[in-house]
Amino acid sequence: KAKQRRTARAAWTVLLLISIPSVWFLYNVYLQNYTRLTIQHKIIDDFHKKGNEILKWETEKFDSVTSIKTFFSGSPISDSDRTYYNDRLAELGLKKYDIHFYRMNLTRAEMDKMSTEMTKNIMKNIEIQNTRVRDSLEQVYRNIDQGLMYDEVKAFYPNLASLGVSHVQMKSSNKTDSLWSAFLIWDSASSKINKEAATINIQQYLKKRLRTDTVLLQQVVQLKNITISNE
Repeated sequence: KAKQRRTARAAWTVLLLISIPSVWFLYNVYLQNYTRLTIQHKIIDDFHKKGNEILKWETEKFDSVTSIKTFFSGSPISDSDRTYYNDRLAELGLKKYDIHFYRMNLTRAEMDKMSTEMTKNIMKNIEIQNTRVRDSLEQVYRNIDQGLMYDEVKAFYPNLASLGVSHVQMKSSNKTDSLWSAFLIWDSASSKINKEAATINIQQYLKKRLRTDTVLLQQVVQLKNITISNE
């Protein structure tokens, strides 16, 4: 019986030790919810009744003080109102809380300023995107093995004398387009080749190789020491 009593006491002690953290956690959750409801009903709702539209409010802890950040639309808040609500927090037992109001209304000058800043940010983002695209294209171009491409095309078209690929920019009055360009030279014995079909096949091959949907292809035929433009 003495052993049973010792076992029972040990079991109750372990159960108590296990329960304390859970109880403490639940108490803190209850306290946080209670505090938030108190702030909502006694502070935020009262401020809303004075003709202000509450856009958002949140709390943020700084060392030993918790700041209540309130974003609203309405008339500018006076110093007396700020003092009133901070005193009200103290009366509610929330002495370690203070409230800050942020009016989101903007004047015409502020709107114009924001518009200018937004335009600058948009232009900056566009430039960043263009830089990334150029860098990506340059990286692709650096990774191109033109010798390998020539050998692969020549395996199907033995009369291919040379092949070159480059990336070019086509400018117009209102825009700039980037595309890939390929230049083919056929040898003098290529007269029997169906160059129209060959052009289509080589373009399809280059599109897959360069991971693009457009390739500008130009080809010429070399007769001995004379090169004649074909397309």
